[in-house]
Amino acid sequence: MEIYNLTNDKIEKQDFTQNWFNENQKYLVICYGREVLDIQAMFNLAQETIDECIHLDDFVRMESYDDYDYINLNYFYLQETRLKFEEINLYIGENYIVLVLDPKGILKEDLKEYIFQKIEKSPKADGRLNKVYYLIFDKLLSDLFITLEEAEKKVQDLEDSIIQEANRKMLERINSFRLIVNTMKRNLRPLLYIGDQIMVNENGFITKSYLRYFKSIDIRLNKLYDFAMDLAEMVNHLQYMYDSTLSTERNKISERLTIIATFFAPLTVITGIYGMNFIYMPELQWQYGYPIAMGIMTIVSIGLYIFMKKKKWL
Repeated sequence: MEIYNLTNDKIEKQDFTQNWFNENQKYLVICYGREVLDIQAMFNLAQETIDECIHLDDFVRMESYDDYDYINLNYFYLQETRLKFEEINLYIGENYIVLVLDPKGILKEDLKEYIFQKIEKSPKADGRLNKVYYLIFDKLLSDLFITLEEAEKKVQDLEDSIIQEANRKMLERINSFRLIVNTMKRNLRPLLYIGDQIMVNENGFITKSYLRYFKSIDIRLNKLYDFAMDLAEMVNHLQYMYDSTLSTERNKISERLTIIATFFAPLTVITGIYGMNFIYMPELQWQYGYPIAMGIMTIVSIGLYIFMKKKKWL
């Protein structure tokens, strides 16, 4: 557990002791996993929220309690072609923010570094809790936009591959991306309601001067979900492209087979005629019957080839 006193202009890191908390001062507390149990009684945190902090789940929600706001978020990122998740839990009180992170997650250092890097640029302690609150969402939304851009690039690359060749492997990749994008949408949709709840500011923890910053967070949440919807349309378009490309390739194969059949059709007729078992067929006894029959078949084949070439069927 890491405790940072934000009361003074200079941020001070404190040790976790029995009497570390002072109601007249402001704190950022970063917990990792089960460490949140150590401060549950101190801040009177509801047991259902503690359970969500300890166990990874699909819940994305915000709820206002008497003394604090609770937010449960799912952060995700792409690792090659797989979607990885981390859970983030926030408790926002009048004079504290408790941030609960996955001890094995990638946000463990990135988010903390981002927050303090930004805070150090404005050393005044006034409104610092609100700024930390804002910066947490700012960092998460920026990362999520990057994740969606990476997914968009992969979808575009897959689109180029489908244009060149449509095969079973491409279909599997399309289905894989459809699952990824649908999962993104499912996790981003509840953020729209969280954005609305933040702007309601039921407990009044966000000062009037900082509400405009959180308005931008609300707008970005909507833009993020719109981005995910656009990605879903792109993936659906990939399926259409795959079906069209596959249909075109099958049509080309059918066209080639038809051309081959057209070449052999008149030859089949000629051989069929002279294959009949009639006794009186004078050509069969004629000295030049065979070479003339072969010559006719050759001329017919060449004539068909020239005709198809002029029609640009070949």
